[in-house]
Amino acid sequence: MIWEWVLFYVVPAALATFISTRFKSFNARLIVIHIGLIVSIFSFFLIGARLQGTFQIYPFIFLCASILASGFLIIRLSPLYIFSSIVQEYCILLAAFFVSSEIGIVWAAIGTGLIYSLAHMADPSQWGLKLPITLVWGISSILLYHYTQQPMLNFAIHILGGSIFIRTGFLYYGQGQYIRKAKF
Repeated sequence: MIWEWVLFYVVPAALATFISTRFKSFNARLIVIHIGLIVSIFSFFLIGARLQGTFQIYPFIFLCASILASGFLIIRLSPLYIFSSIVQEYCILLAAFFVSSEIGIVWAAIGTGLIYSLAHMADPSQWGLKLPITLVWGISSILLYHYTQQPMLNFAIHILGGSIFIRTGFLYYGQGQYIRKAKF
């Protein structure tokens, strides 16, 4: 199982991160990273990996509220960021839970969270803050899902937190031309 985790999660992440650094265009880097995430998800699907969970209303309400907040915070980026958040979350949860039966949830969360965090270095701006925060989020997200089995809750938190970080300039520093200030 570990070799499959490496092949289906680590290799696509490493290749996408490496290839994306070759592009000067921010948009091109994002496209390459997301292709890597989607390849990883489909690879896990091909070998039967799936997330578990039942529908619950409160995570769904929180997801809807996060989507609305994202639209308010990062107006033009919102639809793309919502898609990106869901793809990122689905990928890390799928990868971690695939390998957790062999190495335990804590080690799976740490390993998967570390790769997730390092992949955010394709845009190295503010890496000193971005690296530890994305590492803590990756690990926390996986452990949250482990205890709740509610992926919509993870999607919601990722969408809301990321939208706040984008709005404040913490993530994607210097990409302000895509963000129109919301009127309060």
